[in-house]
Amino acid sequence: MTRRIPILALCIVTACGAGDGDAADSAAPAPVSNTSQPFQQQLAEVNAYVLTMDNVNKFFSAQQNLLNKMAALSPTEREAELARSDAATVPDATLDDLTSRVEKDPVYLAAVREAGITPREYVLVTMSMMQSQLAAGVVKSRPLDDADSLTREMKANAANVRFVREHEVELTRRRTELATLVKRLAGTDGT
Repeated sequence: MTRRIPILALCIVTACGAGDGDAADSAAPAPVSNTSQPFQQQLAEVNAYVLTMDNVNKFFSAQQNLLNKMAALSPTEREAELARSDAATVPDATLDDLTSRVEKDPVYLAAVREAGITPREYVLVTMSMMQSQLAAGVVKSRPLDDADSLTREMKANAANVRFVREHEVELTRRRTELATLVKRLAGTDGT
């Protein structure tokens, strides 16, 4: 595997959520850009999305599918895929931009569809997980403060923050499985 697989996979694992306490010093989730959708509209769409074990499991399946598809590519194909991915990276991408990126990338699109999730839902799970895990980290780091008030201040979906807190062990296990797969595919797991 090329040295870039860990970079790609790190982005994937990072999108799954931060580790315990990583958000302790953050006051609010990182905003989503407003290049084609008003920021408030994007935030409302992310906040309205409800995380469930079903859609989170599909998200993790899509991540695993993507890693396996990247591993199955020839070195030349993999480099072309990574170059295409690098070229499509926009620092302040909107939800529409991110959805379009998944739809336009044949490897990414196949990984997502095989997991039984639409590209838009995949993006919404990603953003909802990041936002909710950040908020859950802040809530966890401030046990004397009112969790609901903190969640409202961060403009996060309270049900999703509770979901993340209630399923912390399972979500951590799934992130660890992905990180292990990344190491295995990159040949850095010692095997």
